[in-house]
Amino acid sequence: QLVLTLNGGAAAATSSVLEQVRATHEEIEAYERGVVEQLRRRPQSMRERTRQSLRVARYVSEMGRAAKRLRTLYDDDDHRKRDEAAAIAGTGPDVYSAFYSRLRELKEYHRRRAAEAAA
Repeated sequence: QLVLTLNGGAAAATSSVLEQVRATHEEIEAYERGVVEQLRRRPQSMRERTRQSLRVARYVSEMGRAAKRLRTLYDDDDHRKRDEAAAIAGTGPDVYSAFYSRLRELKEYHRRRAAEAAA
């Protein structure tokens, strides 16, 4: 049985808008793979068919929720995504301090994730 553990957790844990967009796309793809895997199976009984339908419906529902989150991120009402993309492209004031600040954030994020994984 397929186990999907994304449910927005990875996307919500990071402060980077672009990383949230990437993780949400990945989450949607994982649900798509889950639907495909479920539909490839031939249920042998009505009970199995019902369970399969419920799993597929749950995956589709979660894909819809993720797509709504993705739409909100792409709308970029607060311009965080635009500013982050500009910082990555090296435009704007004080490029080097923005780069090293972002590098520090990423290192701290991965340090915390390593500590969580070890626990």
